Amino acid sequence: MRVGRELISKVTDGVMDDARAWAARPLEDVYPVVFLDALVLKIREGGSVQCSAAPATSRSGSPSRGTATCWACGSKTPRARSSGCRVLAELKHRGVQDILICCVDGLKGFPEAIEAIFPHTMVQTCIVHLIRHSLRYVPRREREQVARDLKPVYTAVDADAAQLALERFDEKWGQRFPVITQAWLNAWEYVTPFLAFPPEVRRVIYTTDERFKGSGSDLDCLRVGLARGGCSKAQRIAAECVRLASGNLGLG
Repeated sequence: MRVGRELISKVTDGVMDDARAWAARPLEDVYPVVFLDALVLKIREGGSVQCSAAPATSRSGSPSRGTATCWACGSKTPRARSSGCRVLAELKHRGVQDILICCVDGLKGFPEAIEAIFPHTMVQTCIVHLIRHSLRYVPRREREQVARDLKPVYTAVDADAAQLALERFDEKWGQRFPVITQAWLNAWEYVTPFLAFPPEVRRVIYTTDERFKGSGSDLDCLRVGLARGGCSKAQRIAAECVRLASGNLGLG
């Protein structure tokens, strides 16, 4: 069966209203935990493939289970603070009044954006991303040892013990890798909040990467589903692909 461009356009136009309604549906007023991440989509434009980002969240604490959703599609600078502010403002507009804990992967300016929209929210930076960033400066043969010596920092009983552990790490490695200690100190305000919780809660909020928690995340499932479709030919079609993938996976 051969399908022409006109039929494809009609089908696409027919589902876009549904896609817009899905993207604007009301949310719950309170979420215990929200994970902020981004999906990178490949979009074919003008004969070339461009990478476009869809800021996304994986929410925990809904009546059924955690769900994943995309709020925006088409930002060429997904790491910018303005993008985070836009996503968070839209959450507020769609009914979210409060978030207890918001987990992010260390994007510059993102914690400040969260605090501007949800001033009472506790922001937790992703420990896994911080470790990855630290090991970038370490020769491959020494990464295992450096990672082992960092572990007492994020497994400490509380923030004070974590501070002492970081000082011990700096005594051993600070002269060779001062940038590692500095990176942890720069993010310290957002590194330690999870240490106030028992181990069961720490395991949930210490990272935005669900693979380190022993399960595949909703966002990972979305990435796989979208990858099967290859490149979208327009941003609006990409948005619909995200909606359909979410629906097929039971995430929307």
